[in-house]
Amino acid sequence: MFVETIHAAAPVAEHIIAVGENLSPQEIPGAGVKVDTALSYFMWGCIAIGIMGVMAAGAYFIMARSSGRGDEVQATVARIIGGCLLIMLAGPIVNALVS
Repeated sequence: MFVETIHAAAPVAEHIIAVGENLSPQEIPGAGVKVDTALSYFMWGCIAIGIMGVMAAGAYFIMARSSGRGDEVQATVARIIGGCLLIMLAGPIVNALVS
C-alpha cells in the first residue's frame, strides 16, 4: 500500500515542482478578517500561557533549589522557556518559509 501511495503521489509532486514558486496563497473570500481575528485571539492566548509558564517555571525552579533538586529542574525550565520562544517565533518562521 505504501508503494502504491508513492506511485500515485509522484505526478502531483512533479506538478508542484514544475509550478515552483508560482503558487501563491490566497485567502478564502470573506474569511480574511475572521481568520485574522481568530489568529490574534489565539496568539494573545499563547502569550498569556507563555507568561504563566515562565512564572511557573521560575517558581518551580525556586522550590526545587530550596529542596536541593536544582540540577534536576534545569532541563524542565529550559524546555518551558524554549517552548515560549518557539511560540513567539512561530509567525516570523512561517512568514520566512512562505515568502
